[in-house]
Amino acid sequence: MALIDQQQALEFLRDGAVVALPTETVYGLAGRIDQDQALERIFKTKQRPFFDPLIVHVKDLQQAEAWAQFDEASRHLATSFWPGPLTMVLPKKDGISRLINNGGTTVALRSPDHLVFQQLLEQLKVPLAAPSANMFGKTSPTTAQHVLQEFAGNVPVVDGGACHRGIESTVVQVDLNNQVLRILRPGVIDADQLRDFFANQNIKLKVIEAQSEQAPGHLKNHYQPNQPVALVDSLQPLDQQGLQRLTEKTSGPWQELLVDANPTVAARHLYGHFREFSDLNKPLWIRVQPHWKTEPAWQGFYDRIQKAASYRLVYENGHWRVLSET
Repeated sequence: MALIDQQQALEFLRDGAVVALPTETVYGLAGRIDQDQALERIFKTKQRPFFDPLIVHVKDLQQAEAWAQFDEASRHLATSFWPGPLTMVLPKKDGISRLINNGGTTVALRSPDHLVFQQLLEQLKVPLAAPSANMFGKTSPTTAQHVLQEFAGNVPVVDGGACHRGIESTVVQVDLNNQVLRILRPGVIDADQLRDFFANQNIKLKVIEAQSEQAPGHLKNHYQPNQPVALVDSLQPLDQQGLQRLTEKTSGPWQELLVDANPTVAARHLYGHFREFSDLNKPLWIRVQPHWKTEPAWQGFYDRIQKAASYRLVYENGHWRVLSET
C-alpha cells in the first residue's frame, strides 16, 4: 500500500479507513469524524495519546456551523481566513465524538486550502479529522514521500505536491466576554495579522498568546526529528569548545542549519531540512536570532524549533554550557 489516487482515497474514507492527504500546511492523517473506528485508527496509527485533541477539517463555514457554535468574531474570521491555515477552538454542538476532543466542551475546526482535500470533503459530505501524518511527537511531513518513509509504506497517501506553508495552522480561541482572542498555537497567520484584521473590522478584541491543552501540539517536546536539534542561544561565534560540548551529548558531525531571512520561506522548508539531515545522520544546530523571540511573523517558526530541540547551548562567563530541552 503506497500512493493512491483521489478516487481510491474517497473509497477508503467511505469505508472508515485512514488516508494521508495533502493540505497547505502539512500532510494530514485523515479519517471521517462520524465513525469512531476511523478516529481510533488515527490514534493507533500515529501512536497518539487519546487526550491530545484532533482538528476537524471542514469544507467551509456552512459545514462548520453544523458542528460548532460561532459568534460574530469567529464567523468573521472564518469568512476572511478560510480556506487557510487558521484553526478555531469553539463550543461544540451535539454529535462530536469524545475521541475528537477528549470529551471536552469545545472542538477545533479549520478549512484546508488544498484542492484535493476540498474536493474530497465535497464528495464525502462529512468533515475529516486530520492530525499530521507522522508518529506522535515527530516531525510533520510536507511531502508524500515523507509520509511513505514515516509509516514504511503502510499508510495510503495521495500525492498533492509539497506543502507550501510547511508548518501547522495557527490555533485561536475567541473570548468575547473578556474581549480577547487567544493564540493557543502560533503558526503562519501571526498576531499582527489578527490585530490588523480586527481593527479593520472594528471589532475590539485584544490578541494575546496563551497556550492551552485544548490545542494540538501543546506539549513541551514535539515535531522532533530522528537526530537531535540544538539551539545556539547566543550571538557569540560557536567555537571548537562549543562544538565539543555538543559532541559530548551526541556524536557529530553537527551541522548548522542556515535559516532563510524570510519567515514564510524559513517555515516552508523547516521540516524538510529536519528530515534531510536526519537521513544523513547529522544532528543540527540552529543559531537563534533575537528577533525570532519578539517579532510575531517568526513566532510559528520559533515555536516549532523550540519544541523540536533536544538541547540549548548558551555562553556564560567565557564558557559554553549545554542545557537539556527534553
